[in-house]
Amino acid sequence: MIWLLLPLGIALGWALARRAPAAPAPVGRVDYNGSPPPAETQSQEALRVLGTSYRRQGDVARAIALHEQLVAAATSADQASTQGDAARLELAQDYLKAGLMDRAEALLQQLVGRGTPSLSALELLISVHEQAHDWKHAAAATERLQSAKGADLRQRLAHYRCEIAEQHRTAGEADAAEQQARRAQETCPESVRASLLAGDLAERRGDMKSALNAWKRVPKQDARFISEVLPRMQRGCIALAVPRQFEEWLEELDGPAEDAACVVRERAHLAGVHGEDVAAYLAARLEARVNWPGILGWVTAQQAKYTQDPGFPRVAAALTKHITQQPSYLCTACGLQPNLLFWQCPSCKRWGSVVPADAVLQGR
Repeated sequence: MIWLLLPLGIALGWALARRAPAAPAPVGRVDYNGSPPPAETQSQEALRVLGTSYRRQGDVARAIALHEQLVAAATSADQASTQGDAARLELAQDYLKAGLMDRAEALLQQLVGRGTPSLSALELLISVHEQAHDWKHAAAATERLQSAKGADLRQRLAHYRCEIAEQHRTAGEADAAEQQARRAQETCPESVRASLLAGDLAERRGDMKSALNAWKRVPKQDARFISEVLPRMQRGCIALAVPRQFEEWLEELDGPAEDAACVVRERAHLAGVHGEDVAAYLAARLEARVNWPGILGWVTAQQAKYTQDPGFPRVAAALTKHITQQPSYLCTACGLQPNLLFWQCPSCKRWGSVVPADAVLQGR
């Protein structure tokens, strides 16, 4: 009897399996074996999405093959720019992902040269120029992006002008460097970097008065960079034998610049030089704004009172160690803590986001 039912069970199972619905494909992943499906079987938009999916999955070679097929089809069919340019933009991103910078730049230049480029194409082209340190073309593309986007990109443009100036300075072309520094200032009068650079170039040619005038603009442009300009101002006033001018500049600082740790520390030093009570001055400043360098200065000023206390040197040493371990700079965008001032963050690639850390971490 069992032998008679076995064939019937097999046949019934086969029939039910044919009627069962197929398992759904996993969402967010597109895959197939062999060559890409022909363009005539799917829409151009679907194929572009398919290629983008490959790129995001890390299969850049397959993404390039598919998008190159679309570009070739659009070119041979003389399709409207909307279809062809969309494929070219995707292909340019494929090339960038694969590190084929020359190919990416050629495609993006082609898109930008059409007269009405997409914002995405311009932004990608700028990133290509940045990676190649081609600051001249990066500035030109940014000017075009600013016009098309209607956004204020003057700060970024000033950085590009400063980068060009730095290249000229490295090459020993002082006049060209100063010309680009002036262009950076004209492009963005609020640029801290342009003011610092203009002052540094003036100092290099021996014009210390012009250097001081350029550096004096920094506290009003961005008080967070007071720690960058303070030693420059001090150096310039010493070179001109006008130390009193440096003290007057310190006294004129107000607002956030006045409360900066480096300013409080320098004012405390000058108070000691003039025979004033350093501890009393620092105590008053710490009431207004607490910061570790100010606390260390106050502790150091009290050293004479605690010469017999064996714990005092240990506390002072612990404070000194804590302060020296603080980061020198901080990226306000991604949190990177470099020891050098990068005008473009090496991590997140934002311009102007790296600032002196003591302007951010005071009192922490």
